[in-house]
Amino acid sequence: MGQSPVRRRALLLPPLVALLAGCASLACRPATVVADRREERTRLDSEFRGVRTDELGRVGQVRRDRLVHDWWVRDTQGRWHRVEEDTYRAAEPGREIGVCL
Repeated sequence: MGQSPVRRRALLLPPLVALLAGCASLACRPATVVADRREERTRLDSEFRGVRTDELGRVGQVRRDRLVHDWWVRDTQGRWHRVEEDTYRAAEPGREIGVCL
């Protein structure tokens, strides 16, 4: 005998709540810190562009390498914060800036 729709939803609820609770920790908690140092870091990222089939029928990924710029500011307590470019440009040693914790 099958489960009722209400029972099935009740079984799905706990994992859904746990998943959403995990996302809450990723939310921005605004804070003000005093900038000590700033650093622009560049990294190579491989971007997925799609799939293709070669002459033998094998399926493969189409990827494109690209340079990604990340902007970081260190506060006077030595913690690094990833920031947007405009915040990075405004960060000068001794100046207060807004960051997400």
